[in-house]
Amino acid sequence: DFTAIAESMEQEDLLVLLTRYLDVMIGIVEAHEGVVAEILGDGLLVFWNTPDDVADHAVKACACALAQQCSLGPLNEEFHGMGLPRLAVRVGIHTGQVLTGNIGSQERLRFGCMGDAMNLASRVEGLCKFYGVQVICT
Repeated sequence: DFTAIAESMEQEDLLVLLTRYLDVMIGIVEAHEGVVAEILGDGLLVFWNTPDDVADHAVKACACALAQQCSLGPLNEEFHGMGLPRLAVRVGIHTGQVLTGNIGSQERLRFGCMGDAMNLASRVEGLCKFYGVQVICT
């Protein structure tokens, strides 16, 4: 898992690995009209269809997950050539109604989503490890 990888690496190498990985993954999200709400270590919290309507947002989310999986082969070869560890990506996708808008305090706000659908997507991602798969859609 990423924590073990991060703990075993020099900080400079970890920064190179994470920056390159996130460049690729975020680029794929944006190419599929997704919005990156948060970067959580090696993880991304991504949503579609807010703040702007996105036609076929569920299809685009699934296509994004598949594109991320496809990008791993070349990306891991690049990492291997640099003497860096290979990475894996697990994705949980769930659609549903959420509360969206500026969330926070008067001094610090961010646009985000919250609600049962967001929580379920996170839990679904966790099930990927349990079932030994890379993507689960509900």
